[in-house]
Amino acid sequence: MNNQCLRNSLLFLIIVLMTGTTVLLAQTDQLPHPGQSNQPVYLPLILSIESSPTATATFTPEPPATVIPTDPDLPLPTATPTLTPTATATATPTLTPTPTPTITPTPQPEGVFFTTSRLLEGSEFSRRLIGEVLNNTPLNVYNVRVSARFYDDQNNQVAVTDSTATLLRRFLPRQRNPFEITLYSPPANIASYTLSLTYDDEPDIIPYEPVNVLSNNVRDVLVGTEVFGELRNDQSMPLTNIRVVAIVYDRDGKVLDVGTTFIFETLDPGQTATYTIWLYDTDNPAVFHTRLIQAEGWAIPKSVVKNRSPGLTLLRPG
Repeated sequence: MNNQCLRNSLLFLIIVLMTGTTVLLAQTDQLPHPGQSNQPVYLPLILSIESSPTATATFTPEPPATVIPTDPDLPLPTATPTLTPTATATATPTLTPTPTPTITPTPQPEGVFFTTSRLLEGSEFSRRLIGEVLNNTPLNVYNVRVSARFYDDQNNQVAVTDSTATLLRRFLPRQRNPFEITLYSPPANIASYTLSLTYDDEPDIIPYEPVNVLSNNVRDVLVGTEVFGELRNDQSMPLTNIRVVAIVYDRDGKVLDVGTTFIFETLDPGQTATYTIWLYDTDNPAVFHTRLIQAEGWAIPKSVVKNRSPGLTLLRPG
């Protein structure tokens, strides 16, 4: 493409030079040649129009770098390193958990004492005072008896009761023993009461042994609540006059009601029996939070066992 443009330019220059020369010669010749005219001859200008030349980029060379000679005796400058500050670690606070306070129950005193009691409403004919006694000693105690005194709101004594035996005759260490006292013809102005108890360190003439309670259940009945289940004689001797006792508590551990029943048949070792206890002052078993069922029986002496007839039932005297 560049060569074509160059040829066109040279052709144009030659035509211009030739035209100019012809005009000049026509004007300066005084004597025309024969057969020639004195009129100027104009030749047509012939241009070959092609594509415009492409501009060629011009590159300006950069001046060479000036090398400054280095004095060998002078040390080369050492680049000073840029110090990047080290990030300071942010201390993460250690959370120390607040220790949960340990609630230490108040130890109960040593001895035999009342833990909870309740005077039920009753009627004009009678009222029941129920509760439990705890044997907080390492020894068995026997023949526990409870008595009560009743007072009005002026602290005047208005009624008393005779001592009444607890429902279990043999009182084992750390065992709870229920009691119930019936006050007949109770005064209408009873505002408070006090309790007292007595017990023996020596066993009864008639020995009593624990009976294993296998199960206990409750159900609502027409008049109160029924507690029922099964028990078994795990002793090595026959037991008779078996007494089963029940204590039911509310959520605060206070007694709601107590009850008892007897099984007058004799249970040989390993033999089972069923029991039923009615709680007449508690109409809804749903109010029970816990219940405690215990049983004991009179241990038949070996001399009696050898001579007793099959199916003989021995009744507890008194």
